[in-house]
Amino acid sequence: MKIRAKYLLAFLSSTLLTLVIIGVTWMGLVELEKTTNYLVDKNNQILEFASLFEKELAQSRRAEKEFFIFPDDPAKQAKYVSDWEKMYKNVRNDALKLQDLFESIDNQEMAKKMRDTLKLIKDNEQEFELVVHKFQETKSYDAVNAAEYGSFKEKTHAIEEAAKAASSYGLAEVTKGRQSLVAVQHKVITVMQILALVSIVWGIVLPLVLATRMTSAIINLTKISDAVSMGNLDQEINIERKDELGDLARAIKRMQKSFVLMISRLPKKN
Repeated sequence: MKIRAKYLLAFLSSTLLTLVIIGVTWMGLVELEKTTNYLVDKNNQILEFASLFEKELAQSRRAEKEFFIFPDDPAKQAKYVSDWEKMYKNVRNDALKLQDLFESIDNQEMAKKMRDTLKLIKDNEQEFELVVHKFQETKSYDAVNAAEYGSFKEKTHAIEEAAKAASSYGLAEVTKGRQSLVAVQHKVITVMQILALVSIVWGIVLPLVLATRMTSAIINLTKISDAVSMGNLDQEINIERKDELGDLARAIKRMQKSFVLMISRLPKKN
């Protein structure tokens, strides 16, 4: 193989290794992006809406309890009912969003829990309206607590449990997602380090081997040429290479034979 071809092969192999590193890096970045998107777009959203769900449900419960504190103040009662309705609307929207998110990741168990929760929320909206009318008429907490409000609180406890379940799920999945992200990062970095090391070693060793072999052959041919120039025409020339240095060695050998032939034809002195 010609010297130029050898160096071209070395260059192409180094380029190929560089392209492999780029490809692996790109694949790793794609995998990191997928993991990050799953963490941000899905599980992180579930945790976000679950936290809102719990927070706004707690605010609705505070407004609900404050409603009963002022049985003789219609203005304050109307304010707390309005606050409760506003918060409960947000609670319903949070549960609906969570249902959509769970369905998008094909978690049927949690999606069903959210559907059941939405039904409880709808029932409670109707039930609380009855509680408000009855309390305003009777001004008796015990009267409503023994009937409609008792049923309302039971459903509310079930809704609170669903909110906690969604929050726990979101937190657990975000933690798992972060662990997965770290694992993918370590994997990509390790592969890139190995490939980079191989590329560096290959880029140093291959040219060094080629240069060493060339230098050795050049030194050998220089010694042979010096010997021939000093009249040593019996110098053995071993030709093993198939490149330009091999061509040079064969040329020197032909020159050596030509000198021997020319000397043999010279007239001998008496």
